[in-house]
Amino acid sequence: MEDCAATYAYWDRDLLERDILINSQTGEPRPVTLEDLGTETIEIQGERVLARRLRLDEGTVAIDLWYEATTSRWLRLDSRSEGGRMLRYLVRPEQRITH
Repeated sequence: MEDCAATYAYWDRDLLERDILINSQTGEPRPVTLEDLGTETIEIQGERVLARRLRLDEGTVAIDLWYEATTSRWLRLDSRSEGGRMLRYLVRPEQRITH
């Protein structure tokens, strides 16, 4: 099913390996690149977690994504809005971090 169109599903790390993703707001297919920025420790729900940081770039917008280093579970998303403000999504508190 790799030839099927896919949207930006950040929580599904495997979908980010595609060269083209569908922008769910506009319906447009967008070429994307994925850059591995290495591992770093971030704080999630008051706990320090080793995470792999990736940058998804679609030309006009760069989205930084963090996944738990051992499980590849999605943890956080950061991106700048058109006005320059930081947009941040975090894993929900009820989705406990496991070590």
